[in-house]
Amino acid sequence: MEGFAFGFILSQPCVLSLHLHIIGFGENPTCTRPSNIKIFINPILFRDTMTKICYILRGLPGTGKSLLSQQLQVGWGYAKAFSTDDYFMVNGEYQFDPSKLGEYHQKNLNEADDYMKRFKGEEHNHIMCIIDNTNTQHWEYEKYIQSAENNGFMVQIITIDWNAKDIPLYAKRNSHGVPVEAIYRMAARWER
Repeated sequence: MEGFAFGFILSQPCVLSLHLHIIGFGENPTCTRPSNIKIFINPILFRDTMTKICYILRGLPGTGKSLLSQQLQVGWGYAKAFSTDDYFMVNGEYQFDPSKLGEYHQKNLNEADDYMKRFKGEEHNHIMCIIDNTNTQHWEYEKYIQSAENNGFMVQIITIDWNAKDIPLYAKRNSHGVPVEAIYRMAARWER
């Protein structure tokens, strides 16, 4: 583990700044409404003390969001990932249709919201919701944050580090065949 540092600002309900490099990607979560103060001592070891959590993943195609999503779900009672890309799968093949993008993003948000509503107002252990989209700009995931908070979920935003010089590699390894030109466009509109 390298580059480990964390702290919190008392003026916010909960702001946790964490930067880790684990297996080639960085983790930079911010959180709201923590369920247990132990997360400030060691946020990774005490992850299982969080009763309900919504991870919002951010990263360019091919940077490892879906792999991270799978790894986060290991060992959790109720865990479900929501990805707009799933709606573009037809007979096991990814068929992107830009005219459907708005509709599919709304469907994904609605399904994630319905999932989190199932656990609203109840104390549950090990409930996880993962939003696995590129989320290149903050407005793209604001409604997921609102839904999570409305339903009593702690929110952590995880940004997958990327480097512009590696975009051709991301184009080769992304699972949906997103071309290098499209990834460059996403990188150009990225909000840090």
